[in-house]
Amino acid sequence: MDKGLSKCKREKCLSHFCEDIPASKTAQLTGMNRNTVNRYYNAFRERILSWQYK
Repeated sequence: MDKGLSKCKREKCLSHFCEDIPASKTAQLTGMNRNTVNRYYNAFRERILSWQYK
């Protein structure tokens, strides 16, 4: 994951992901780039999948 984002923005992105807020809306609310939010959302999904297989 990108280390350039502040911890606060990463946590907000995760919070919106957990609340099932679409990436485009998360980008608007946080001021992040939509592609960055999509990348984080995909990383969250991959992490969930890896935990599921453990």
